Amino acid sequence: LLGLSERNPDMYLDEFQEQLRAQHGIIVGLATIWRTLVALGLSRKRLSKVAAECNEAAREAYRFTIGAESPERLVFVDESRVDLHTTYRINGWSKKGERATVSAKFQRGQGYSLLPALCSEGVIYSEVRKGAYDGPAFIEFITNLLEHMSPWPAPKSVLVMDNCSIHHLDEVEVLCTQRGVPLYYLPAYSPDLNPIEESFSFVKAHLRR
Repeated sequence: LLGLSERNPDMYLDEFQEQLRAQHGIIVGLATIWRTLVALGLSRKRLSKVAAECNEAAREAYRFTIGAESPERLVFVDESRVDLHTTYRINGWSKKGERATVSAKFQRGQGYSLLPALCSEGVIYSEVRKGAYDGPAFIEFITNLLEHMSPWPAPKSVLVMDNCSIHHLDEVEVLCTQRGVPLYYLPAYSPDLNPIEESFSFVKAHLRR
């Protein structure tokens, strides 16, 4: 069971049951399978999805490179959109057998971009603006952020971003080089390697309250 759950964490109990019968000739009830999984220290959780397109070799190379840096040097940047839909709550109350409903606008309305920079001590700089960031706006953000960073190898001296096209503007690299700040990019399809994603989840959960 443990091996099956590690290889296929999204399996249902009846699928475990069928695999045990087909592979090992073991016939066992669903309740027994559930109790055994719990005894093995497993519990059913919401799945976290990792893009199938991601390159594991590139991810491993990134981990090796970033792992060579002291954690206090790292500064992570990422952009997140916030709009009316962000504040909508996912769960609600209703009587058994009845659907929980709430009145909501289907149009997203005015969107805002939240662009923070996160280090081991917390957020060191952030901006909020209407709409999405374009090249000039992002250059302005980087210029302001670098005033809060130091040349390598001091704390807050390494910048990490994803592969958004405006993050690759030549001027971004020039500004970082002038400041003495090494610039690294996340592997493609790997937002899970950016710890700032957890901060976004917290902020959006707070907005729903």
